[in-house]
Amino acid sequence: MEEKRHTSLHYEKELQEIKDGLIYQGALTEKAIQLAMRSLSERNSEIAKRVIKDDEEIDKLDTDLE
Repeated sequence: MEEKRHTSLHYEKELQEIKDGLIYQGALTEKAIQLAMRSLSERNSEIAKRVIKDDEEIDKLDTDLE
């Protein structure tokens, strides 16, 4: 019985970590979209470069969450 409880707690912890990671990834993606739109409207290549650089973190999170 104790083993089932331990497994359940472990599962819940992992599930919460995935949820938190997805929320964080979503926030980063939302920020990236806003910056990308700003870079286009202002024709600012520096902001565009920042979006591209920050996309690496989003991609890494995607891989980690899989």
